[in-house]
Amino acid sequence: MPGITGKISKAARERVRARLVARPQVSARAFSELTAMPTHSTLARDLASVIGVDAQYLRREDVLGEILRVHRNELPPDIQPLLARVGLQDVVDPFAFGLLDFVEKRIGEDQSRLKRDPFVPTPKTEDEWIARILSLTFGELFDALT
Repeated sequence: MPGITGKISKAARERVRARLVARPQVSARAFSELTAMPTHSTLARDLASVIGVDAQYLRREDVLGEILRVHRNELPPDIQPLLARVGLQDVVDPFAFGLLDFVEKRIGEDQSRLKRDPFVPTPKTEDEWIARILSLTFGELFDALT
């Protein structure tokens, strides 16, 4: 049986997936723009697997934080009271650490990626990294990691 944070995280992840799947899939042309380089295609598939959706639901212009954050009022009524019990306020970032791990692995493969625009100045804490990542579009993230 999952604990309180597990219940919150599960509900938030399900909400994000439902939100993405409810939108029309990206057209083949738009998806080819997102995955213009072969490495972008791999990144899209890998990131989509972190989120738990098909890569066809990712759009180059989508800001990660706008797509992946879940607001309190989007959660089921039985989950909302649990937020206060664990000190969460209005927003849940259910994929924050999955995204952080995703980015850290790519940067670990090539440290020069730290010198690219979205990562300068280099965030110093996990919270700063997560905030920076969530402020990027999928396209910006993919460009920075290739």
